[in-house]
Amino acid sequence: MSITISKIADVSGYSEGTISLALHEDPRIPQETREKIFAVCKSLDYSPNIIAKALTTKKTNTISLIVPCVWNPLFGELVHHIETYARLKSFNVILSVTEYNEIEEMNALRTLMSRQVDAILIWTNYQDDRDELFLEFEKSNIPFVVIGYPAPVNVNYVAVDRELGAY
Repeated sequence: MSITISKIADVSGYSEGTISLALHEDPRIPQETREKIFAVCKSLDYSPNIIAKALTTKKTNTISLIVPCVWNPLFGELVHHIETYARLKSFNVILSVTEYNEIEEMNALRTLMSRQVDAILIWTNYQDDRDELFLEFEKSNIPFVVIGYPAPVNVNYVAVDRELGAY
């Protein structure tokens, strides 16, 4: 059974509101009170419910990265650097690998949108007829960046100028 703020309030003798403020390190709660509440939390092995927090803050501190494969060193390097930077910013990364399959790409996208990630980064190799993909993004209101190829519609993307790079 998970430990709730109500349980911490019962054990500590403080109100649920005081517990909540203390856990958020609100300056209105004296340091001594916070320390007592933190001690109770530790004794009960309390761990915050990140799903409940996400419901109130509308943030999951999670971004998604969709790549076509991980055996290509380019994608492995990309995953490494995105994960490293996300961790520095206290974000988690959910990785989806599509194996160059357009249907898997759409499935991954829909799954990640339903998990209400804070942003989606996608490396898509499909340059033609991707309007359905981009419309899904726009409907979701989740910020996203397309990596790898210029997007055919007005979306954020990061790409290499392959024509200029060939010279």
